[in-house]
Amino acid sequence: MSRGIVAGLMLFCLLAAVVTVFSSCSRKPKVQRVIAVLPVDAHPGEYPPIERDSVEDNRRRERHDWVVNHAMPIREAVNSGLLEHKNKSKFRVVDTNHIDRIVDQHRFEASAWSDSAKVTEIGRALNADIIVITTVTHNGVVTINASSWKVNVAVTVLDINTMELLGKSNVELKGNFMSNSLSISLKPVEKAVKKIKLSI
Repeated sequence: MSRGIVAGLMLFCLLAAVVTVFSSCSRKPKVQRVIAVLPVDAHPGEYPPIERDSVEDNRRRERHDWVVNHAMPIREAVNSGLLEHKNKSKFRVVDTNHIDRIVDQHRFEASAWSDSAKVTEIGRALNADIIVITTVTHNGVVTINASSWKVNVAVTVLDINTMELLGKSNVELKGNFMSNSLSISLKPVEKAVKKIKLSI
């Protein structure tokens, strides 16, 4: 093989190596966004005094207790939905125990989630750029003729830097009065979160 051919092959290999290195350097690395699911902002409604013992009062207490006792399970359902989301490769979800520690340290309350400045502050404390706010609200007036109660679960996904709405979902959960409320499935919440169209 002539020296010219050898030199040509060496030059070709060198150029190929340079192109490969340049291409790998110019590729933008995939950056995962960080999502934090905040504690649920629960609005359980009135809790009538124990001495009031009408049917309506007992039903209000039942609904109130269900909302309060299911704040954490609802949050877990939201978390599970995000972990199963079709775009899950684009983000990672902050551990809820870590979130709770930071929330306690800063003495935040769930009612603060309506304050954009507070949302930004807690997001930065968590090194998160996306916040998920879950609000549970009792739905409808309790009457003696009502056979069921309803609560609404609203999930809102926000960019903390711009407060842009990145996605949202609303789910209505329904239970029967004087029944085993613990048997009510939270799967509809998880399923709805999985289907949220996230603009990320």
